Parts: sequence; structure tokens; C-alpha cells
Amino acid sequence: MSKETVPDPALATLPFEEAMRQLEAIVSQLERGEVSLEESIGLYEGTTPLDG
Repeated sequence: MSKETVPDPALATLPFEEAMRQLEAIVSQLERGEVSLEESIGLYEGTTPLDG
């Protein structure tokens, strides 16, 4: 069975440019290895706040 996550409604209202900035910051953190595996999974699933 897969665990279903509920997306944060605030993410749906973000302007595109802000969402891209946040996505780029997440990718940068992942590339530098600044987050644990659990945090990485949370970021992927959208359960970790984007603003850190």
C-alpha cells in the first residue's frame, strides 16, 4: 500500500517565479548533500515546507 500525501494548498497559489526559486533552492540543497535521506524524501513528496 502506498501512503498518499495531501499537497499544501498554499503551494497551489504560489506565483510561478516563486515556485521556481524554491524548486531551484531544493535542488541545490540536494546536490550539495545538505539534507538527510528522510528530508530528501519529504521534499520529493511535498511534505517538507519549501521555505526551510
